[in-house]
Amino acid sequence: MKSSDLVIDCFIATLMVVLLILLLGMVSLSCLNLNLFPNMSFPITVVITGYEEVGSEKIENIKIFWVR
Repeated sequence: MKSSDLVIDCFIATLMVVLLILLLGMVSLSCLNLNLFPNMSFPITVVITGYEEVGSEKIENIKIFWVR
């Protein structure tokens, strides 16, 4: 008897095995205590300028001079 014939003949048993595997997978996943993402803080820099009608390249050159 082929496995496909067994699955077709014993449909309820096959369904119960599949549901049991899914249930065990969900239970094991809910009990898994892994922290996949470490605690991280990203550095943030805010630059506020008072120059009106000046291009970003000009402000970048001025501010880089002061930061260095």
